Amino acid sequence: MESTEQPITLDLRVEQIKREKFPSKAEIAEREKLSKKEEIKQNEWQAREARIRDARKYLVSKFDDLGFYIKHISDEDLLYNVLYAYNQGLKSVGDDELRSTIVERYLLERCRPARLNDYKHWLMGYLLKGGEPTRFVAKPGLLDCLTGNFKSNRFIDEHFLVAEKNLNLVPINEGPWKIIIPVPNGQPIVDGAPAKGFELHLMDGFKYVGESKESEPDVPYFDWIKFGPKVEFDPKVLEKR
Repeated sequence: MESTEQPITLDLRVEQIKREKFPSKAEIAEREKLSKKEEIKQNEWQAREARIRDARKYLVSKFDDLGFYIKHISDEDLLYNVLYAYNQGLKSVGDDELRSTIVERYLLERCRPARLNDYKHWLMGYLLKGGEPTRFVAKPGLLDCLTGNFKSNRFIDEHFLVAEKNLNLVPINEGPWKIIIPVPNGQPIVDGAPAKGFELHLMDGFKYVGESKESEPDVPYFDWIKFGPKVEFDPKVLEKR
């Protein structure tokens, strides 16, 4: 196959050298213009990085127990904007809300909001193994996130997220929320569990991991969950316990 490239003649090569070593005034002006743009762009990037470092440093000093989460939030624009709003008083952002936003951003970069079937699948396996609900919930209330109504940006009483990437859970020393994470079978890896503020529902073996080794199971049963007549319970399971 013949090459389609045009051969460079000696005349063209001389012209290249001439432009490179002896540029015209217009070419010099264009180069300086581009160089200035790059310099401005570089300065803006450095200034932004400095702001992000300052934001992280401030938040770590304020919430030292959340240092791991603050360090691993990749959504830096959101991190800085939250801090800016907090410092400037542009929103009535309390400490609890700021703490929840920090943890939420880390988790939502590695999890997705849970739907009803995520918890229902785990609960069915848990019950078939002989586990028992610890409380019954008659109305969705604060648990609208289970049905996909994920509008709140705060962790309230309970919050369901499904792990999709490796997680490292660091205990939450303060805050009014509990985060419940169904973990799909076979993946991902969750390090640091048990950890205060977190509950795990493992699809692998349908196990429950509480906030600590001493935690009693907290397994809510929602009255609108129905498994259907085909899902039968074997009483012999109870004899093996």
